[in-house]
Amino acid sequence: MSNDTRYDENNGVVDSASSEADLQETESHEQEKDDEQPLATAQKNMENLAGNVAATVGGALGEAQNAVTSGISAVREVRYAAKAHADARHQIQEMRTVLTSDKEQLEHRLYVHENYDGIVSEQTAIITESTQEMQRQKNTVDSLTQHHTDLQKQLETILSEDEQNLRPYRNLSETAKGRLDDVARTVTEAKRAIKMAEAQVKDATDRRDQACASAQRALDNSHERQHKLLEELTELKKDPAANNSAISRVQNDIASEKIRESEAQASLASITEQAKSAIEIAQTHLWTQKKSLESAQSATDAAHSAYEERKNEFERLQTEARARERIAQNNLTAVEENIKQAQDAFDAAAQRHDDALALLEDARVIQASPEETERLKGSVSSQLSAVEQKQDEIEKLAHVEKTLRVTTRKQRLALLAVIAGFVILVILLIWRILN
Repeated sequence: MSNDTRYDENNGVVDSASSEADLQETESHEQEKDDEQPLATAQKNMENLAGNVAATVGGALGEAQNAVTSGISAVREVRYAAKAHADARHQIQEMRTVLTSDKEQLEHRLYVHENYDGIVSEQTAIITESTQEMQRQKNTVDSLTQHHTDLQKQLETILSEDEQNLRPYRNLSETAKGRLDDVARTVTEAKRAIKMAEAQVKDATDRRDQACASAQRALDNSHERQHKLLEELTELKKDPAANNSAISRVQNDIASEKIRESEAQASLASITEQAKSAIEIAQTHLWTQKKSLESAQSATDAAHSAYEERKNEFERLQTEARARERIAQNNLTAVEENIKQAQDAFDAAAQRHDDALALLEDARVIQASPEETERLKGSVSSQLSAVEQKQDEIEKLAHVEKTLRVTTRKQRLALLAVIAGFVILVILLIWRILN
């Protein structure tokens, strides 16, 4: 059969080229269907999974919502019960405080009614005794205060007299100290002058020795030159061939040396005489300064002895004055202490007097108002009943609170679990996002 053969759809005969094209198109559609089938299956599975998850989550959310609602309700009920219990305890505490105060007042009033005569007698005696004690201590304080004034004036007089008596001796001591300082400075200056005089003697001696040595060297040199010229003259005279002019020249040189010898001797004598005078002057000045130092040292010893005498006398008188002043001050201090003790005793007696007066006034007021005592009796009795009722109420509230805590324990724990799960879910979500 050729490629152009076709078959009719009704009788099965078609063109061969058309049949091949239709076959290829059919295969292509089948291939597309095969490719789309896994995707459709996966999508359907995901939809089923999402439905199941939604159903599960929805159920979980519903259960969580129920747990939260019941947990919050349970917590609220427990809190209300605890608050009611606490308020009741606070109320009974206040009631007991008021009751205690009223009971103490009632007991005090009953005691006063029963012992009124004894209280009046006792407190009246205390008032009388304390009044007398206050008067005695007041008189003592007044007397001691006057004595203190006298002692204060006496101390001021002693201080003034001691100052006047000590002033001349203080001045003498200070004057002697000034004189000692002056002569001490004189000794220092004399020592300094001696050192300068010793230096002057040494300088004059050194100058004399140097000048004498120089003149002596000139004289010795002249002697040596004369000796050489005489030897030369002797040799010339012995020589028959010697020239008369040479002999004459040597003789003239000898005469000149003799003149220089005479001048050197005169200079040596003059230097010795002048140096002797200068040295004697320097030594005299040194001797004078040494005498001045001896005199200054003797004056220093005398001034030091006088200063020690004046100082010791002043210190002795000052010690005696300070002893008198200290005795007067001690007497003054003792009186001040006695005044303080008397004042303290007066204050204590005044306090006893005021306390007794207050107790006596309180007893009179209570004795004059028996109706108040009766009112307190009724009030205390009513308060005792109210406290008993409130105590019963507290016990009931405590039982209600305890029962609620037991019966709602599961709901409150479930609420805590939901909150913890929510917190964990948020943490995981944040961790997922961050990663």
